[in-house]
Order: sequence, then C-alpha cells, then structure tokens
Amino acid sequence: MPYIAEILFLMIQVWVADYQSQQFDAGKSISHTLWAAIMGAIIVVAWYICGKDYWLALALVLERTWSFNPILNLFRSKPFFYTNSGKGGSWMDAHIGNRYPYIFVISLAGFIYLQFIV
Repeated sequence: MPYIAEILFLMIQVWVADYQSQQFDAGKSISHTLWAAIMGAIIVVAWYICGKDYWLALALVLERTWSFNPILNLFRSKPFFYTNSGKGGSWMDAHIGNRYPYIFVISLAGFIYLQFIV
C-alpha cells in the first residue's frame, strides 16, 4: 500500500504542476500557503490510510521536495533547478534560492533510502 500512495502522490504532483503552470501562463498568482496546506492534508490522509506510517509520511514530504519544482519547471520550459527567488516567488524559493540543487539531491537520496524502510 505505501508504494501505491507514493505513486498516486507523484501523479498528484504532476497534475498540480500542470495546473500551476497554466495559472502562471495566464498571469495569475499562486497561493503557496493554500497549496502547502493541501499537500500537507494529502500527506496526512495517506499517513492515516496506510496505518499511521510515519516513514511513509516522511517519504511523501521528501518526494514533494525533490519532485515538484523540476516537474513544474519542465511544464514551464524553465531550467531544471529554476527557482523564483525574486518578487512573486514563494517564501521557500526566496530562502532556498541557488541551494535548491543540493536540497534536491539530499531529498532524493533520503527518499530512496526510505524505500528500504517503508
């Protein structure tokens, strides 16, 4: 069941990235707080359905960290590690900025490691 949750969560990430890229292209803003809350709620639901598995919840957080930005960037034809650290970007992008490649590698490595635990 945990692997199904991870695959479904990745599919949700692709859908959200597609939706948000369309919003950006239309010149609309994104409520990063709202989307963070939605992703958090999805992770909590998966955690509960999968038997309150904390490792799964951590794996989903890491999956979100390494997967979403590159998928969004691909939809928007931006560089793989692009982050908008200027005005209009998210709070996270403003604080991560050019360090995203390191966060990507660390979160992907952690996610892969957790596959042996989940």
